[in-house]
Amino acid sequence: MLPLQGLRVVEIGDGVASGIAALILADAGAQVTRVVPSDSGGSMGSPVDQSLRARGKHSMAANLDAAGARAIQDVLRDVDILIEETRPGTLGKLGLGYEALKSENPRLIYCSISGYGQTGPMANEVSQDLNRLGATGLLEMAANGTGGPMVPGGRTGDIAAGAFPCVMNILLALRARESTGEGCYLDLAIADTLFTFAYDRIGSAALTRPGSDPQGTLPDRASPRYQLYRTADDRFVAVAAIEDRHWDNLCERLELEDELRDDARAPEETERALAAIIGARSAAFWRDKFENRDLCCSVTDTLKEALSNPQFQARGLFDQKINFGGGEVTAVATPVAPQFRGEASDNRAAAKDKTGKILETQ
Repeated sequence: MLPLQGLRVVEIGDGVASGIAALILADAGAQVTRVVPSDSGGSMGSPVDQSLRARGKHSMAANLDAAGARAIQDVLRDVDILIEETRPGTLGKLGLGYEALKSENPRLIYCSISGYGQTGPMANEVSQDLNRLGATGLLEMAANGTGGPMVPGGRTGDIAAGAFPCVMNILLALRARESTGEGCYLDLAIADTLFTFAYDRIGSAALTRPGSDPQGTLPDRASPRYQLYRTADDRFVAVAAIEDRHWDNLCERLELEDELRDDARAPEETERALAAIIGARSAAFWRDKFENRDLCCSVTDTLKEALSNPQFQARGLFDQKINFGGGEVTAVATPVAPQFRGEASDNRAAAKDKTGKILETQ
């Protein structure tokens, strides 16, 4: 029996955070019904994106209006968990808020995911991943070589600060419900969770002089030990030799001049020397040079290279496929351990009618 088998989950909205959170629950055996607003104006992402998030779920389309609310209410009867990612207050106006549903189903665990939470002066501010990363200082912490912020790849906030803590808090709520017999309301703000990623800098803030930027346990962006260096063929080497033993090993491997090995003396000079050494050779050369050398240095991979990496292939991360457009695409790799994952992670993709609306799939 799978850990969440028998639990009924309803997901409302078209967000990445709620979609991935519900997908994780489905992978662990929960029965998930995905309610997607049919009047969302194309904000649901590409068709393949929709299908990737719809895997293992039943799906239905419903407008977020009075008629749609009645249809959604039928789906919500006796559910264990509701995950919603709509504008704060939207479901409450339709009679689908927590207090209204709790009166009929006190065991309900109701999780609202939003950018900035259900309360506070920014609660109703529209935002995407990049806005929240900017609002929490994380973009400024990840400056590029020119000193400016970078646009990060992937959906860091939506997934790591949205979907994952959603699942974690739902599991905690389920554990509490075993004792009390009652559910609860979870107000999960993606921006709130993003501050966890800066815990070391926040913790050291009290120790820094007024007006300075607190530094955490990682070297700052000026350190030659923690940088990206361009190779001769325009690839990049990730140097993360934070610990002295790794730094010493790297200096030996690169045959760095003795006076430059003390990176605290003249960090910019040391960084220029590393850039010149690494920039003189190809990525293939450095991949061979660094492999299994206890350096914390590696050549950065493209996503295509990562997907074919023998390490990840051996762990079966991309074995699962879904049917789409007459072919197959790689399914979302959720962090559910294999022994807790069921065949709900099967090949079902959301069916659509001619207008692109998601229909009920079995």
